[in-house]
Amino acid sequence: MLQAEKEGLKLPAAIGLYSPLVDATFTGDSFYTMRDRSPRIYLDDGLRSLMNLYVGKADPKDPLISVINGIYQKTFPPTRVATGGRDALFSDYERIVDHLKDAEVDSELWSFPSMWHGFQQDDIKTADKCSKRMAAFFNDSLRDNDCLVQ
Repeated sequence: MLQAEKEGLKLPAAIGLYSPLVDATFTGDSFYTMRDRSPRIYLDDGLRSLMNLYVGKADPKDPLISVINGIYQKTFPPTRVATGGRDALFSDYERIVDHLKDAEVDSELWSFPSMWHGFQQDDIKTADKCSKRMAAFFNDSLRDNDCLVQ
């Protein structure tokens, strides 16, 4: 979205993110303090190796890779971040939402207690609840355009 905004492209009416990677440098506190509570995040050299493949020779602090470092404008689309309370990347989500709020962007962090990183892809009631909440957010955001999520 930062690149699209930079290029003057039309941005979406809303952004919904499920357990996104927002900091490729893994500097958030929860990456270390919640390492034993997040079953889907393997906090070993494997995760760093995967990140190195993604980043390549680029600077992992680049805002197009680590959006936590981006500069946001008030005109950035309303954004919702949904994750589990046991996600090892939880503090990153708190930081990105705070960063967006500092720019006066309509943004919220939705935390689902006892859930883990990426729980939204699992066939459980809480994932369904999260998906319905996100769909309602999109419907509300798109209502003015007569385009609703079904």
